[in-house]
Amino acid sequence: MTLISIIICLFTERFLNELSTARNYAWYKIYSAQLIKTTKFLSSKTVVLLIVLPVPLIVAFVDYKFIQNPILQFLFATTLLLLSMGPKPFYEITKDFCNTYKKEETDVAQWLASKLLNRDLTTEEQENLAFTFVRSLFIIANDRILGPIFWFIILGPMGALFFRLSSELRYLCKRNEAFIAIKPAANLLHAILNWIPARLTAFGYAAMGNFVTAINHCKKDENIIQNLSLKNNQRILYSAGIGALEKTGDKSSFSHADVIQTLSLIRRSYALLLGILALLTLAGWII
Repeated sequence: MTLISIIICLFTERFLNELSTARNYAWYKIYSAQLIKTTKFLSSKTVVLLIVLPVPLIVAFVDYKFIQNPILQFLFATTLLLLSMGPKPFYEITKDFCNTYKKEETDVAQWLASKLLNRDLTTEEQENLAFTFVRSLFIIANDRILGPIFWFIILGPMGALFFRLSSELRYLCKRNEAFIAIKPAANLLHAILNWIPARLTAFGYAAMGNFVTAINHCKKDENIIQNLSLKNNQRILYSAGIGALEKTGDKSSFSHADVIQTLSLIRRSYALLLGILALLTLAGWII
């Protein structure tokens, strides 16, 4: 059932762009802000856990206590996984970016890149636009798709939702002054949850591209493989990805073709994940 749920979610994620509205988690911002106001006397780490944990625990309780029918359990788990991905699919925006970048419509391409990152671009990012987009895709594919899938495999729908809520809280801390006090704790929680998924995803990029170049590119910075931090998780993802593409040189050398190759590499990583899950399922290790 785990494998089937993941296949359905990946297929839906690829072809159903209308999911963004259902996955924007607008309620979460209101809930988090209100909780921060009422728990100022607590430590930031405690506040972060109070924000992130209750909803996944409720989901786990409902799943265990009230949903006994296997078919309903399957539908419940699949729906929760799908809602834990995102919020926005990145396939269409990537295609639009490649088309506009190829036509040298710089302003539109910059707008699409900022839309992907959900923030304004820095001057350096604007000057190396294709590299910025490639690097972001490697990070976002893990954060929006493969991270939730990893925790879904480990803890079921509770795990997928837990990862998504930690990721969403990190973005809220980045964009809102009201969340500044808990930002270090929120980043730490997400770094912990993403430590294993980020490295498994990086390995997937390496395995589906140029493995040797990817590994060597990661080894240039010894800290990114072992150290626990949000930045190291991100750096190992794009270091492995860019190495797998054999693009370890000048940032300005990246083009729209590299963006297309990046999307292809990410899709091959999904295929690798599904292949491994299929083998484990056949071996009776999962389900």
